[in-house]
Amino acid sequence: MITKAEFKNFAGISVDTYDDKIDLIVNGVIDFVQSYCQNKLVKGEVTEYFNGDDIIDEGDQIFLTNRTKITDVTVYYNSGTESSPSWSEEDRDNYALLTDEGIIKLNFTRENLGVQSGYNNYKVVYTAGYTISGDSADLPNGLKLACLKLADGFYNKSESEGESSEGLDGGNVTFQDCLTPELKSMLSTYRVRNI
Repeated sequence: MITKAEFKNFAGISVDTYDDKIDLIVNGVIDFVQSYCQNKLVKGEVTEYFNGDDIIDEGDQIFLTNRTKITDVTVYYNSGTESSPSWSEEDRDNYALLTDEGIIKLNFTRENLGVQSGYNNYKVVYTAGYTISGDSADLPNGLKLACLKLADGFYNKSESEGESSEGLDGGNVTFQDCLTPELKSMLSTYRVRNI
């Protein structure tokens, strides 16, 4: 989500003296932000399971995915049993997509067609996350800025604490220590919604 060169430019660092440390900080920020947001922010495939019983009981016929801005969506239903699933692809005409919101609306329930309802009997596979480099990069500027500010805060805090007391794995400075209310607010947009 950020590179060493981007961080050095942001922080005004022109020497190579601390490059190894900066590499660790940049990689640590990327891991921390994805963990904090409970979201794989780098583009990749996601699989989620939904309960047909919930759809039937609540009457919504809607799947609300954990992530928003989803693409390449395919819906499957279990035409087997709970203990021995057999996944069949749902006809694309049988559901509507609101990809920016992460909503999949079925035009009917499988129960209406005589297919077993149950636990985790719908599987949704989609692509989520951002392309972080290259010509098709679409990482939001706000997310990049939050990562740069977090890396800068960690770098400066570890410098002020001294080499003997800082570390990425068990030292006195942690990314959590550098997570200001401003950064929490900036990252809140990218957190997974837990349903």
